[in-house]
Amino acid sequence: MSKTTFVTSYRLTAALLALSAPLHSIAVDWDMPTFHLGNFLSYFTQLSNLYAGGILCAGLLLAARPVSRRYESMRGAAVLYLLITAIVYEVLLAHRDALLHITPAYNNWVLHRIVPLVVLADWLYVVPRTPISWPSATSWLGFPVTYLGYTLVRGAWENWYPYPFVDPRPHGYIPVALQCTLIAIGACMLMIAIRWLGNRLQRRPATAPAG
Repeated sequence: MSKTTFVTSYRLTAALLALSAPLHSIAVDWDMPTFHLGNFLSYFTQLSNLYAGGILCAGLLLAARPVSRRYESMRGAAVLYLLITAIVYEVLLAHRDALLHITPAYNNWVLHRIVPLVVLADWLYVVPRTPISWPSATSWLGFPVTYLGYTLVRGAWENWYPYPFVDPRPHGYIPVALQCTLIAIGACMLMIAIRWLGNRLQRRPATAPAG
């Protein structure tokens, strides 16, 4: 099997998984009185996986073709968002989810573990073909920051928050600010690591001895 065929195969599989889990949840819960599409699409997990699914679909067409700097940067953003999703879930939400069974097992594994691992592996296996600049990498943080602002404003308006660590109702905004600051520091560290890995792996073949 050629590398192009292999990359196309796992990208297609991961894209279908990333898109199927949210669509399955919507289809199953649509007629439930408690279901609210706006709330469902206000989870960072859903948005990051839908974004990654779109990037993987685009990658099916670009696996063996020249790509732009913008596309490679968008790949890096997908890695960042899904690593944030996976790590925050494991550190802050997995125990609560296990006790309350909030997330179906299929969605849990697909959205929080399988797709993040595939997207990270894809970044390491299919090395970015253009350098990732600092302005490009730092722009990845725009979505998480915008998402936090949206969540706090919408939460105050709707009296509903997707995650307990962004909910100021129990103890006020200070704990929310502290936890979000820690997440932001972690996101910055991940961004630096993702950029460094992409550029480091990209330069490696050029520095290898001929033959």
